[in-house]
Amino acid sequence: MFPNSIRDKGGGYSNYEIRIPSFDGNLDIKSSLFWIDEVNKLLNVVCIPMEDHVEFVAYKLKGRASTWWKQLQNIRMYQGKPPIRTWRRMKKLLQTRCIALEEEEMEIRPPAVMRSYRSNKIAE
Repeated sequence: MFPNSIRDKGGGYSNYEIRIPSFDGNLDIKSSLFWIDEVNKLLNVVCIPMEDHVEFVAYKLKGRASTWWKQLQNIRMYQGKPPIRTWRRMKKLLQTRCIALEEEEMEIRPPAVMRSYRSNKIAE
């Protein structure tokens, strides 16, 4: 329903080509945040109802990003919390997760790689 359709003015779905790449969570932080920003722009211009935003974006999550999202939703259900229902909240969680993964990766790198990594980051 979501990958190639939008809700038309009559409340039904119409075919419409929505081209956003899937997200598997294996991108660097800059690319991950760029993907989130692109999705945000798309949701602001395409007529996907707000109540469908989370489901639409969740559909585009693949691999470890999809696994993380499903686990997060299951944990919330187990804790008696409601599922995430707004793109604003989902976006914040995705951004936080991307930053956390980047920090974890920096902790794992050996010191020589870290110096090189930091030098490249500063040069950018």
